[in-house]
Amino acid sequence: MSLSPDASGDFVGVIQLSKPYLSKDEISHLFKNSLMDDSLARAYKVKKREVFQFLCKLIKVLQFPTKILQGCFYYYQRFYMFNSFAKYGSAHYDVGITALFISLKQNDYIKKLSLVISEAYKLRGIVATPQEQDEHRKRLLSMEKKFMEFGAFDFRYFLIEELLIKYAKYFRIPREVCFLSWSMLNDLYATELPLQWPSNFNAIVVLRTSLLVWNELNLERKVERLLNEREVAVHARKDEVNNAVNEFLEYYLDSYETSFMRDALEQLKLRTDSKHIINDVILNIKISLHQDDRTNGSQPPRNLDEDLFFKLRDYDVGKTGSVRFLYSKKKYLDEVSQYASEKERYTQQKAAAPRQAPTQPTGKNYRAPPAHGVPNNHSPRPHPNSSYQSNNRAAPRKTFKKNYQHSYNPNRKHKPERPFDK
Repeated sequence: MSLSPDASGDFVGVIQLSKPYLSKDEISHLFKNSLMDDSLARAYKVKKREVFQFLCKLIKVLQFPTKILQGCFYYYQRFYMFNSFAKYGSAHYDVGITALFISLKQNDYIKKLSLVISEAYKLRGIVATPQEQDEHRKRLLSMEKKFMEFGAFDFRYFLIEELLIKYAKYFRIPREVCFLSWSMLNDLYATELPLQWPSNFNAIVVLRTSLLVWNELNLERKVERLLNEREVAVHARKDEVNNAVNEFLEYYLDSYETSFMRDALEQLKLRTDSKHIINDVILNIKISLHQDDRTNGSQPPRNLDEDLFFKLRDYDVGKTGSVRFLYSKKKYLDEVSQYASEKERYTQQKAAAPRQAPTQPTGKNYRAPPAHGVPNNHSPRPHPNSSYQSNNRAAPRKTFKKNYQHSYNPNRKHKPERPFDK
């Protein structure tokens, strides 16, 4: 994001580039600005878990598919990355409902916001009048505009669930493992992985994690599948995939009791006690990943304090200036270079071309205009087809068809001759 011109003037122009995926360092920097201290960070985690459980119940009541959760959790986390938690921390339910409403639009499940608000009131046990519900609806619609602004109005959206099913069919994953991976996918939405990586990468991470968990729980029925992500056009290093799996497993260390994986293990009739899952399954997988991890060296840290994108969002910029949202940085740079080259070419041509005196029309019938105050007595007579209101210019001739041939037809019918009246 950049300013043009400087902010000291009256008019401020902001150019904001869409960045749907951020690195781990960028996410930690944004949360550091919005959460400020450890107490707010702990409160954010508690309210985040509370809102996620509430949204899961609300989606079941409204009978929506679970893929709606991807957009809900994604937008909820991004909101508190660009907005202060101290200011909007008390409105965490409003932020969650707004994120649900946007996710419904993206997945073509159009429902009235008033219906979503009424069902949310029933779940929370709140009794409100129709006037209060209408005011709440207006407040959520104004918050939706803020969601669109910090997201740069970027509606490019790819579901992880669809790619997960395709990859499971391609690699011939057994049916039980597919069900486990589909359930664990709903837990992935609550992590920061959808904020960092695209959908195809996250689908591979879920498949790999579900296979590791299945093999740890079923030593006699191990599934030996080599997931080569290059075959499905996922160009990622091995250490990146291992780090993502490790980060995904850390979610279950704190939230296993309320996770979708626990319900899936119960339906598959596997051992589900938390001590065994955490101490014997998850920790063993993390240790094996740590042994196989081969990092290629960390990149030098960037200075993010100078970039306006990584600061808290200022929604008053559009009131005194203009904001332009861009999807692609390359297209914008090409556009700017094109304007610069055209301007330079125009200035060069203008400087090189000599100045010429204006030429007067010449011709056989041309007469110079009379001087000021001298009557024009030698003006030509107007053409019969012209009018005096058209500056004595002849009107266009009426032309016949090209292939018109006049010929006499003796068989044509003539009007009967009238008898001569004597």
